[in-house]
Amino acid sequence: MFDIEFKNLIFDRKTGYLKSARISENSFDFCGDIWEIEVQNKEKKILSYSLWDSNEFEYVRKSDSLELHWNNGELKVCVELLCVDDKILWNISAQTKKTYLNKIIFPKFEHIDCFKSGKDYLLIPYQSGWILESPLEKFLKRITTEKMPFWMGRGEEYFEADYPTTLNFQFSAYTSENGPGIYLAAEDENAYIKSFVYDTRGKGLSFYMINYPEGMGNTKSYCMPYSFAVCFFKGDYEIATEIYRNWAVKQKWCRKELVEKQIPENLKRINLWRINHTNYELGTRTEEYYETCMEIKRLTGADLAVHWYGWNMGEHDKDYPYYISQENYKLNWDKKLTEWNDRFNEIGIVKIPYVNARLWDKYHSSFLEENAIQFALKDENGNTYLEPWKGDGLISMCPATFAWQKKVTDFCCEYVNNYHFDGIYLDQIASFRATLCFDKTHPHAVGGGSWWNDKYHDLILSVKNGLEKGKFITSESCCETFIDVIDMFLVLDNDISPGCMFSTFSEDLKGAESIPLFSMIYGKHSILYGSICRLSDEKITFEYKFARNILWGFIPSIEGFSKEEIQTHSDYFEIIRNGVTFYESNKELFMYGRVVSLPKIECHRVSLKWHNAHGFTKDYQGIITAIWESKDNERQYVFYNCMDCDATVNVYGQEHTIMAKQYLICKEE
Repeated sequence: MFDIEFKNLIFDRKTGYLKSARISENSFDFCGDIWEIEVQNKEKKILSYSLWDSNEFEYVRKSDSLELHWNNGELKVCVELLCVDDKILWNISAQTKKTYLNKIIFPKFEHIDCFKSGKDYLLIPYQSGWILESPLEKFLKRITTEKMPFWMGRGEEYFEADYPTTLNFQFSAYTSENGPGIYLAAEDENAYIKSFVYDTRGKGLSFYMINYPEGMGNTKSYCMPYSFAVCFFKGDYEIATEIYRNWAVKQKWCRKELVEKQIPENLKRINLWRINHTNYELGTRTEEYYETCMEIKRLTGADLAVHWYGWNMGEHDKDYPYYISQENYKLNWDKKLTEWNDRFNEIGIVKIPYVNARLWDKYHSSFLEENAIQFALKDENGNTYLEPWKGDGLISMCPATFAWQKKVTDFCCEYVNNYHFDGIYLDQIASFRATLCFDKTHPHAVGGGSWWNDKYHDLILSVKNGLEKGKFITSESCCETFIDVIDMFLVLDNDISPGCMFSTFSEDLKGAESIPLFSMIYGKHSILYGSICRLSDEKITFEYKFARNILWGFIPSIEGFSKEEIQTHSDYFEIIRNGVTFYESNKELFMYGRVVSLPKIECHRVSLKWHNAHGFTKDYQGIITAIWESKDNERQYVFYNCMDCDATVNVYGQEHTIMAKQYLICKEE
């Protein structure tokens, strides 16, 4: 034997290089240097080492484990592989003599190419999950000249994004119609800061993970505090999702299912959310906002909640964290706001205000007066991070600092408790990327570690403890690690036109689709809402998105609805009323159950027009279909017929007839 064989993997005996993988006697490309380590010398110069720089290599193989050891005189590296069930768990440790560890790139898999025929698909754990068809050719090659939004990730000819919170889960899958699937996952309960990289600059797809040690640039030893799992399987992304779920629901953020949690009564009764995310000015026209809420209730029969932008009569993304200006205090807006909220209470409308839990406006007088820069995140050079949401004024604050935790707690408690809101929306906590901080005066490890997750937990719990009983907290997006402290997540991307998030990769957007990963993994543990269901959508597109939200585990949600829009789109309200009634009738399933599968069925298709920077039309199943699992683990089939005629479909041998423009729910036989 000239190679090291361990389970499905084949390594070079002389160097430890991963050469290939073998499944059922078929060998395919799955290779790589395995690791790359970046170090700093005393002069702060960055050096990079890989296995090719080692002059010593040895290995120890046992029946269920393999150890690989490298030494180049300055750096010692050990990679351990452990076989557990169908997974191979990878780990790494490293130690230097004179230099200091900066970044640990591990694992590093290159030239993944096991798909000899058929379409290939890449699952990216961005937002609530995306599937990219033919990712190498259509998306990651960046054939567009558009610049990637800074909040989305990084890369040209590659895509790099961070966990926690730009990436909301710690797994990916690369699959094909006719070949094996590859499951890749960090099994990290403590949410250490890390980056996933998808690279196309070589042959096939390369994947690697960047680990950021505690004490970056100041430590000589590192042991990855969790395992990275690799698994080969047959099937599509749903199989990979179930593999991940079996691990994920055992982690500390899933200690309780929803049936075990104390859900505020106001939250439980909601069956329609109104958001004015893209119509900020509507929220400043308080009389119109109130009157249109009453009209929406009348036309839909809903228990309505409002996610309120503009409540403070200020400009969006300006003057944070002082949402009510001194001028508006002098005009008694705080008292008027309380009176408005009392009027909302009288007609049974739940309301939460928008606030941002990360940013301070450096042009607000308080930034200098309170020495806010002391509590800001700092890069390696001691500079604050630029986030150009609106100009260059908003500075990201460090969640580990007591001053920032107290600031957020104080304004949240003032607005909710004093002005009679029912909860609060803390923007960006569960959506914007974990950011390395190198300020040694802050109470956290320099650089990487789990402190970002730990300290935001402290901040959220501080807010929770300060709010009156029965109030709730929501945040943007749906990062898994905050399930135990955030009551509800606002997810927008499931209703953004396919490919909109990935329009920076290619003008061919039709192969990108959002998928309900969160509802499939955590449907029994948390609640979702949010939508880009706007009256500017064509009626069939609005109908499809509104119904799909419900079948994908969302509380029904709408966006905008000004007085003029309501008057000119009266025919849309039957869609909303129909969906709200169906959701309310089956609320126990949708609130306490989870999505299991989205079956592909044979039926007529509907053509939907999507509006974004590129705009296009795409065909979809005319019957939206989802298989659900109730809190008691019973399977149920849920359908909505978008077509103008009745239709009969076959799902796994069972026939179901769904009336035109109607929902249907039935138990699995």
